[in-house]
Amino acid sequence: MRRFAFIILSFHLLGLQLCSQELFDFSKVDPTDNIIKATQKALHNSKADAFNLKGQLFIELVDRGNYPEADSVYLTLENDIEIDNPNEFHRTVIAQKAYLDKVNTRYQSSLTQYLDLLNYYQAVGNLKKEFITHVHLSEYYRAKFEFESMYKRLQSALSISKRIDIGPDKMAFWHSRKASYHTQVTPQSDSGHYHLNEGLKLLEISGSNYVEGLILNEMAYSSRDNDFEKANELYKRSMNLFSEASLFRNYIDVSNNYGMLYLANNRLEESKAILEHVLEFGEENRLYSALEYTYNRLVSVANGLNDNELFLRYNERRVNAAYENRRQAFFIQADELSANFEKDLAENQLTLEKDISEAALSKASLNKQVLLLAILILAVISILAAVLYNLRKKLKLKNGELESKKIEITKANEQLNLELKRKSTLFKELNHRVKNNLTILSGLVYLQESSLGLKHKHSHYEALRNRIKSIALIHEKLYQQEEESNNIELEPYLRSLINEVHNALGHTKSIEITLKCHNISLPLDEAIPVAIILNELVTNSFKHAFENIEDPKINIYADMREDKILLRYADNGMGFSEEITNTESLGVKLIDLLVAQIKGKTQVQSSEKGYEFELVWLS
Repeated sequence: MRRFAFIILSFHLLGLQLCSQELFDFSKVDPTDNIIKATQKALHNSKADAFNLKGQLFIELVDRGNYPEADSVYLTLENDIEIDNPNEFHRTVIAQKAYLDKVNTRYQSSLTQYLDLLNYYQAVGNLKKEFITHVHLSEYYRAKFEFESMYKRLQSALSISKRIDIGPDKMAFWHSRKASYHTQVTPQSDSGHYHLNEGLKLLEISGSNYVEGLILNEMAYSSRDNDFEKANELYKRSMNLFSEASLFRNYIDVSNNYGMLYLANNRLEESKAILEHVLEFGEENRLYSALEYTYNRLVSVANGLNDNELFLRYNERRVNAAYENRRQAFFIQADELSANFEKDLAENQLTLEKDISEAALSKASLNKQVLLLAILILAVISILAAVLYNLRKKLKLKNGELESKKIEITKANEQLNLELKRKSTLFKELNHRVKNNLTILSGLVYLQESSLGLKHKHSHYEALRNRIKSIALIHEKLYQQEEESNNIELEPYLRSLINEVHNALGHTKSIEITLKCHNISLPLDEAIPVAIILNELVTNSFKHAFENIEDPKINIYADMREDKILLRYADNGMGFSEEITNTESLGVKLIDLLVAQIKGKTQVQSSEKGYEFELVWLS
């Protein structure tokens, strides 16, 4: 028996050794700071076009996944881009910026840039560039879960490919996005597999590491449940392709999926080795948005290994990565606001200087007229009185215009000062919101830990992540609002929240969701408690309500009744069990606390025909 155990242990250690040998060695990669310093040195020593050097650095940083650094570099490029008539390299930089804005959820800016590029390529008849812009726009709409628009963009690109030879690498990219569409919309069909295989065939003619890496990752993901060895090989090939192309953000994303494959098959040490090998590089290069998911999976590994010290260490790092990710997003927005303000200030200064110059020219012209009039006075004494009268009239008119200009300039300066104060207040308010929500996050973690049992750590932390996401989603909506407001539109927020819960729980059953919120908007201090309450209700419905229900439905209704808001949540599931409705459970406690926080009143009905929750509070 001991000999048998020794043989199993030897194979396990051999698997760990082989796994570590196949992973990418990040020590060979230049840190991000070195790449930036090298460009700065080249700018100092070379007379080459500064825009091209900084533009190449910006493109490389986006490809590597160093999004905050790329944003900082772009701020130095923005004023140099010829808006009316950019050259081809400028348009390449604009396309990369549109992609960067998309992954940073600055959707309006991303869409504007993509559409400007599309209009230009259509005007000049560049069909290949028009094709690829349609494909990028389809990916934009996929990120926003607008699948009908995604499909239309893919069809527009397909119609172009029937008119000209697009090239195998671009068509392979189209197939990869069409497969992504079917994965989201028709996951049970074979259409996604068809497009992935077609894409791989095209890449045999003309390869693209990025596109092939995307396709292999998608194929591995679809094979993970029924063919471990196939998924294992596909993930390794995808990681190799991304590392060869220095696409390190994509590499870490696939590495997270790869580690999850081993975690799902209870091969915890191998999963740990796969996930840990990206940590040092990710921390050094500040790839916090990707590392947040890595630490999430390492926490699950530590939990499976029953290693409390490892669990606490990686849980702390996960919180730090989440904090750094949000902090980076805040400073990027602050830098953009500051840059926009400085740009407006510079434009107003130029306008002011132009007005002063025009006034000086006008005054010089006037002086010339005075000299001519003086000469004429000596020659024509008889018309002196009439000339002096006309001259005084013109002088008075010009002085009045100058005074009017001066008043307009003074008002413009006052307006600029008011705008500066408003921007300063906005920064403070944004910082205050982040601080308050981090306090809420800390309280939720404490409350979660207090209720944990050893056997239920994973499910509890899954619930905690969903609660944190419900709060983070509120901030995301606030940042995305074009008009400044402390209020959250309830209906669009709920659609996003339900999508987040659906994705987080991996729910496969189709559920009919009906939302009628009658343009209800909530202030921040009401939106966060209501968001967490709805997160609990939706999560419980997804987890427990529809196990044997053929046509599951969820209805959410909200309306204003005089000075009160009525919120009604209902599903047609099998009702909540005593275990779920037990007042000792964390979810019920949390709902009760949050209802008390907004001074609301509730009514709950649960039966075999469904569950109904009604909340009324004074707004």
